[in-house]
Amino acid sequence: MKNFNFFLYIAILFTSYFSVLILPTMAQATVSEAPIKNQVDTLRSTQFNTNYGINIAGAYTGSALGLNLNPSIYYTFRKNLIALGPNIQRERFNLSGIQGYFQHDLASNLSKMNIYYHINLMYHLSADLKPSSSGPNTNINGTAPKQNTIENYLGFGLRKNMHEQFYLDTSFGVGTYYTINGQDYINNFPLRPESDFSLLIKLGITYDFKK
Repeated sequence: MKNFNFFLYIAILFTSYFSVLILPTMAQATVSEAPIKNQVDTLRSTQFNTNYGINIAGAYTGSALGLNLNPSIYYTFRKNLIALGPNIQRERFNLSGIQGYFQHDLASNLSKMNIYYHINLMYHLSADLKPSSSGPNTNINGTAPKQNTIENYLGFGLRKNMHEQFYLDTSFGVGTYYTINGQDYINNFPLRPESDFSLLIKLGITYDFKK
């Protein structure tokens, strides 16, 4: 009975709030619909306009695949950014797969800085495992193993306007990697766990085609 009275009280409180505050606001918005529409159109044409550009970044993760170069093209809309491009291992310039990421601005125009959160995905179709001093760097056949690995990270970043359409972009993230090679990997090259938690550190330069 006490729980019923509590929920009834919450329902009455919500109904009162809606009738006293929300309904008058809706009525006022209906009367002044045209000015608000003009403001929204202006906002969309300035702060939330679409854009596109390129980004070249270096990414280092805990997956033992070494430093990765991530050139990408991106598209922005409202406060969101979507990017896609190849993943290149720096040590041998090996084209290992593709990578993409999503960003959403949390705060912008703070002394020409944007703070954002990001989701970063990497798919290595044919990656070279980084040699380790703690074990062999070849498999039982004497050749370097190719890794089929997925990495995913969630974190925060900072984008700083350096000069006109050039930006410095840095971010970090926490996530996991998973080696799809499975049991063959475990038997032939037990240098690291097949899957584990990992960290991402990323630093790059961005160029906006339109500002």
